[in-house]
Amino acid sequence: GDLLRLVSSRLRGDHDIVRRAVTNSLGQGLEFAEPECQDDTAIVRAAISHWPLALQHPSARLRNDKEIALLALRGEVQVFGVLSSELQNDGDVIVAAHQKDFQLFESEYWFEQPRYC
Repeated sequence: GDLLRLVSSRLRGDHDIVRRAVTNSLGQGLEFAEPECQDDTAIVRAAISHWPLALQHPSARLRNDKEIALLALRGEVQVFGVLSSELQNDGDVIVAAHQKDFQLFESEYWFEQPRYC
């Protein structure tokens, strides 16, 4: 994973190498991948399956993908804080986060954030 930052951009753009790197490093390293790999659903799912906080590093398209967000939430409720406001206001996402940790919605964070429901 972290070794991706040390290799050439050609290798950081190789989908197979990046997928193996994020899988073998428990999801870390996605941040060092080339943008086309950060936009690869299989790579992002592999990273998030091992390290949900890797949700900070995919392309904007995949960071806003509801299924990717739900996968990350199943692993770590704290990723709720890095979701887009659109996803934070999605009913399915709210239910999934609440099921993972009902206290999340009792915290100061929840009440400090604007809600558009």
